[in-house]
Amino acid sequence: MRIIAFFLILWSFSVYSQVNLSDSTVQVIAYWKKGDIRKYSVVNENIKVTGGDTVSKNYLSFDVTINVLKQKKDSYTIKWYCDNARLSEDRIIPKELFSYIKPEKIIFKTNELGEFVEIINVNEIKDCLDKSRKLFMKFIDTLPEGLKQYMQQYDSAYNSEEGLEIIMTQHIQQFHSFYGAAYKLNERLKVNNQLENLLGGEPFNVEVSVELEEIDQVNDEYKLKLIQTFDQEQLRWFIIRQMELLTKGLDKEIPDFEELLTEINRETTLETTYNNAGWLQKSVRITDVNSKDVRQLQISTIIRKE
Repeated sequence: MRIIAFFLILWSFSVYSQVNLSDSTVQVIAYWKKGDIRKYSVVNENIKVTGGDTVSKNYLSFDVTINVLKQKKDSYTIKWYCDNARLSEDRIIPKELFSYIKPEKIIFKTNELGEFVEIINVNEIKDCLDKSRKLFMKFIDTLPEGLKQYMQQYDSAYNSEEGLEIIMTQHIQQFHSFYGAAYKLNERLKVNNQLENLLGGEPFNVEVSVELEEIDQVNDEYKLKLIQTFDQEQLRWFIIRQMELLTKGLDKEIPDFEELLTEINRETTLETTYNNAGWLQKSVRITDVNSKDVRQLQISTIIRKE
């Protein structure tokens, strides 16, 4: 069961969805100007629960300074600068490899509403990744054959610009998920969507629901909630195939994953509060992957500091 938990930690990096739904009442729009600066604290927690007991908990936290570099009629240019990284002692991936997951500086463009469009400094990020990749490949070489093949597959996701963008901008996507759309209080909107599978294979089928939960007129804030649920049977067979790859070549008895993984669920809940100027105040994204008595939680929290 430890090997399943390890897989769930790694796989949680590779899928995330941005939703655009339209109705009325509250529209999330960025009312920013050149020179605006906001500071945030970001905390990523990974929690493993077995049989109702928390058996491990680790975290990565860092600070983000957001700077509006340019403002045009149809776009904003934004810089995210990440520093002051702190992590728990029991992270699976060594400390010196974190730059392979979180670049120090990301410059990107949004449209006039604040919807994410594209990364601008892609080449700079790739250069940084190339330097870290040497350490990453040395780390892979120390793993058993099955884990090595899986990590190589994870590494290959960086080879496409789209894959690079998805992995590198997880927190940016979390920050910008609701921009551009309009929502009516307590009206839940649902859509069926597909997410690219960066590890190869068919895209994932997901159901996404979004609603405006609260309007705080006193503090000029509003809170939105998104729930993303994977197709259970498609998810089960995908993980079975990945587990077979992950355990290939291990010098130990391999369980029957079809029997072991009779049921598996993956749900992501995102709750975000914005102010009327379009700045995020707080956002909490919880990804819950569970199978029988094993549950893996990944919690990403973004909180405005000033």
